[in-house]
Amino acid sequence: MLTLSRILDVVALAIDGYYPMFLNDLEYSRRRLLEGSMNQPSPDIPIEDIFSLYRRTRTLGEMYRAFCPG
Repeated sequence: MLTLSRILDVVALAIDGYYPMFLNDLEYSRRRLLEGSMNQPSPDIPIEDIFSLYRRTRTLGEMYRAFCPG
């Protein structure tokens, strides 16, 4: 018989482990991403991709705060 204390919250475990690593990777890549999006006339990284990355990062942050309080 399973009790609540034996059930693992897989989402919280994954987000708790991966979100900080993701932020570190993003910080490490920040300069390359910014420079790649500013190359004119044809950027290496489309600016739309940078905005999409920002939105997804914000969503991950909201999930992190929801699943890993404190």
